[in-house]
Amino acid sequence: MLIGYLYFGAVFVVLVLLAIDMIRTNRKRIHALKKQFGNPPEDLNIDFENIGSFHRVFQAKSNHIIDDTTWNDLEMDRIFERLDTCCSSIGEEYLYAVLRKPEIETDKLLAREKLIQYFDENQDARFAIQIALLNIGKEPNNGLAQLLSSEAPAHRIRPVALYWLLTALPILSMFFLLVSIKLGVACILVFSLINCVVYIRNKLSLEASFITLRYLTAMLNGCNALCKKKFAGWDTFIDPLRTYLQPFKKIAGILTSTYVTKQASFELQALTGFFQMLFLAEIRNYNRVIHSVESNRESLQKLFIELGKIETAISVLSYRKSSPNTCTPKFTDRNQIVFQNLVHPLIPQAVPNSGKLDRGAIITGSNATGKSTFIKALAVNGILAQSIHTCNATYFETRPSLVMTSMALRDNMHSGESYFIVEVKSIQRLLKAINQANCVCYIDEILRGTNTPERIAASSAILKHIALKQCLCVVASHDIELSELLKDQYDQYHFSETISGDTIQFDYQLKEGPSTTQNAIKLLAIMGIPPEIIVDAERCFNEHMVL
Repeated sequence: MLIGYLYFGAVFVVLVLLAIDMIRTNRKRIHALKKQFGNPPEDLNIDFENIGSFHRVFQAKSNHIIDDTTWNDLEMDRIFERLDTCCSSIGEEYLYAVLRKPEIETDKLLAREKLIQYFDENQDARFAIQIALLNIGKEPNNGLAQLLSSEAPAHRIRPVALYWLLTALPILSMFFLLVSIKLGVACILVFSLINCVVYIRNKLSLEASFITLRYLTAMLNGCNALCKKKFAGWDTFIDPLRTYLQPFKKIAGILTSTYVTKQASFELQALTGFFQMLFLAEIRNYNRVIHSVESNRESLQKLFIELGKIETAISVLSYRKSSPNTCTPKFTDRNQIVFQNLVHPLIPQAVPNSGKLDRGAIITGSNATGKSTFIKALAVNGILAQSIHTCNATYFETRPSLVMTSMALRDNMHSGESYFIVEVKSIQRLLKAINQANCVCYIDEILRGTNTPERIAASSAILKHIALKQCLCVVASHDIELSELLKDQYDQYHFSETISGDTIQFDYQLKEGPSTTQNAIKLLAIMGIPPEIIVDAERCFNEHMVL
């Protein structure tokens, strides 16, 4: 009997140590959570392959998504990093999906805004809800998106009765202690060893599934905690989640304990892992969880989305608190963009610009004056307006439209395609898109991969065609010839600089009219290029101008 007491005593000690360790860990996490809210995120070690799982499974083939070219042109990974203060992987995956698929229906954005405002007006509720989300935690390669979408039946562990019997045998063996201590100890050790072998064998073949189910039950447990919160006005937002959670009440928490212990110290993970092997808890509950998921997959998808909405709203609120210049957008049926004090969200102390674009625009200017940055700021804020209902400006008005770009292109070495071919394919996707939906297109240095005469001719023809489609198109270009050729279809704007002696200054201010300045050779001189090169360059330039 002494061994039996020692056996259960060891279990009790492990539980106590785990509780103490988790309390200490949670205190640190809560302190970090308080410090993080309203400040730019510090942890930028984001695995976008995993973060993009929900988007790839449910959205990648949809219409009206931000395609990979536009996403990369605008460095939207960095925008995501700036926004991401999520406490769970579910929140991160949903926030990423929100940015990749902006809303055309403004009603959904207004609903998102109501939730953001609720958290802004109820700070205690927001913090308590963040704690519940923090307890769900983050799990790379959690596999939830695939689980939510899979129509093929998941693998079952057979036979279930055998695993229940194996779990009972080490405990039943204690009765042999009454007959013979040696026999009892031998039986306990043998059956415990058998269980460890069985556990390891199953874990090796189903480890990915175990990780997914652990995280799933952690999510369900977190949802259950959110549903129990009692705050004024909270029921309005949590009632849908309560409805979708109902089919999973019986399995919530089945495997959560094994997930929570991952956040404990290494020593406690080892101890709790041993007891998981001894009692085969994960294996015994595996089939039960799989059956519940397959029977209620649609509810589980909606549960994931509702949870993602909550965490996205908190992240957006934190972003607004951490950014000094934000506003909620205004949407209009008119094909225009109106902006005041617009800045790029990734540029500290950016120079704001104001203006109104009610038809296409060509923006010219010398090198480094800010053309590209400005059109990227417009494009990024167009996406943010329709995704997180937030813009980096004091006023931003736009028509709900698909944002598409053709900017940071390069040779495709894998396919052997030249830069010009890559450019043409990029323009082709724009021309296809404007025939299918309302679009705002942003093009930086159109067809730069070919000679000047053909570039001007082809570019002007393409831009005229886009203008006929009622697509708002904003082009940044060094080719001032385009301004004259397209003056009837596109408004003219420019950025300029001031050169004084050996210094050059940029004000980064958008101005009406085409550019009248050029600074490439002067910049070469200021940057220290040898004088003989500068003299030869100026001579060639003057001869060209005469011709």
